[in-house]
Amino acid sequence: MSKEDTDSNASTRIFGLKRKALDQINLLLGSGLTKRPKKEDALLEGFRKRLATFHAGKWKNDKELNPRRLAERGWRLLDATKKTIKCDACGFYLSSALPDITTVDVNVYNRCLKKVYESLETCHEKTCTAKSRRPNFFPHFNEKREIRDIFNARLDNMKGVRIFEGTEIMEEGLDSTIVTNLFPDESVDLRLKKLVVTGWEKEYSERVRCSLCLRSMTMDVSFVPSESHHSWCPYLDLNDGESQWRRALDAVSHTTTSLSNSLSNARRTLNLSLSSSSLSIE
Repeated sequence: MSKEDTDSNASTRIFGLKRKALDQINLLLGSGLTKRPKKEDALLEGFRKRLATFHAGKWKNDKELNPRRLAERGWRLLDATKKTIKCDACGFYLSSALPDITTVDVNVYNRCLKKVYESLETCHEKTCTAKSRRPNFFPHFNEKREIRDIFNARLDNMKGVRIFEGTEIMEEGLDSTIVTNLFPDESVDLRLKKLVVTGWEKEYSERVRCSLCLRSMTMDVSFVPSESHHSWCPYLDLNDGESQWRRALDAVSHTTTSLSNSLSNARRTLNLSLSSSSLSIE
């Protein structure tokens, strides 16, 4: 084999190593950086606006007909007394009134409830977009870097919240060590960090709120984050009975080391290819 062929093969091998290493780095660094589509932002903002009408109208937070179920499906509250709701997308009006369960047979009540459930899905104009466009509460759950960015942004905002010295933030199964590792800045109160990972953000200097169930709370002597959300909040149950805030915390706390190691390995491969390139040139 001629010297030219040998040099050509070496260059091809080095080029392949470089490309592989750069692909690995771009893949790893790119994970979690995908921007949420504007359409998804609009859907989530529409959900929040509809949800706010139920809070302003003092809608009773029934387990069966909770505001989340209604707002997710495009409905906003018009009249809390008459239980009249309206579809944001097609303008259809619907009465969601149910009989008093204490005055009717339970089977009668269940039939009425089933009818309302069906109406929430079917009582729209044929071309209504609300039937197929539901808000995605956590569109980037698998993108660990974005979860961390959201946590950090929320913590920056939370720094203005005043917590009384005797207030305890108590949450079963929430490991303080994990929270501390996630937010290593020791100048920030650990209690604020716990609020951030359990779905809370600053509303006023002495109040916090959840952006998904709109619950607004002051912190008493003992504050349990999960019990302070509305029971239907997506942070507590995203249709599968599992707390979404726990899944997000587990995701970022369990993958930090492996991601770092993967990046180090990819960079090592790139450095090796560059070293090989330098040697071959010499």
